[in-house]
Amino acid sequence: ANPGISQSAIASALRFDRSTLVQIIDRLEERGFVVREVSAHDRRSHALKLTPEGQTALADLKQVIGAHEDHMTRVLSPEEKQQLLTLLARIHQAPKGD
Repeated sequence: ANPGISQSAIASALRFDRSTLVQIIDRLEERGFVVREVSAHDRRSHALKLTPEGQTALADLKQVIGAHEDHMTRVLSPEEKQQLLTLLARIHQAPKGD
């Protein structure tokens, strides 16, 4: 993952409202998956780090996602898979609200 990433950077990357993201991070912190630390670069912001439990959960989640992606795209050729990824990236990069 990205140890020390700021909440603002995550909100921006995911296009989440910051208040929504704070609620999600609160729950992840309660479950012991992440910890908030004062940022070494900006004392006004928090740096997020995965705990060992969070790292285990992330590894498990990556396996589940990979299996799901394989299942969903098994009927596609390699070229079609690449085209799908290209189109999904384009959708993701579209300005919010379009």
